[in-house]
Amino acid sequence: MRKLIAISVASTVLGYAAVYFVFFSEPRAQPEPEQAVAQNDSPVVLANVVDVTDVEPLLDPKPHEPVGTPFDPTEPLEPAPRPSGIAPAPLPRAAD
Repeated sequence: MRKLIAISVASTVLGYAAVYFVFFSEPRAQPEPEQAVAQNDSPVVLANVVDVTDVEPLLDPKPHEPVGTPFDPTEPLEPAPRPSGIAPAPLPRAAD
């Protein structure tokens, strides 16, 4: 029994120490590596610019004839079919 208590106390202390060092330890300051800086005073200009996107047809589409008959709001709509007075057959029960 004493051996079990000693093992549980030791594991508890080690667990608390691990949590403390993981969450509350300060990270060491690492020296920053020297970065090579290019000394270039002239601005960079692209020699050739190629336009690969042609958006003009999207902005001004070509006119074409509309397909189908135009809608006439003065004509009455066709009446919806009326449901008959007969109820549909009930669904069969699921097989057990």
